[in-house]
Amino acid sequence: LLARVLSDGERQRVLCALSLENGAVLDDFAVVVDDRNATSMAASLAKYVRSRSLRRVLVGTTKLCVLPYLAPDFVLFAESGVVALNPYPKQQRSIAIRITPEVEGFVGGKG
Repeated sequence: LLARVLSDGERQRVLCALSLENGAVLDDFAVVVDDRNATSMAASLAKYVRSRSLRRVLVGTTKLCVLPYLAPDFVLFAESGVVALNPYPKQQRSIAIRITPEVEGFVGGKG
């Protein structure tokens, strides 16, 4: 039923949300979406993990664009085996997202 109702991206977001718990492993969670949706998913994922104080959540991805939004403790680069620790303290890792409307005719827009 899911396959007939939801797009690939929507299905991926649902499966990602359903699997979130302590010790979760998300392998290439954003593979079927574009970079814009991947960063949105990563920001939501990080916010959810922090708000629920989840531990040992392992996220695999092929999209480097999601790293600032995930704000991980460390990154393991599979090709080289290099482990890079996040240099920022945990309280400074969340990314600030600002929306500046630029739509004609809307409040805050150009006209």
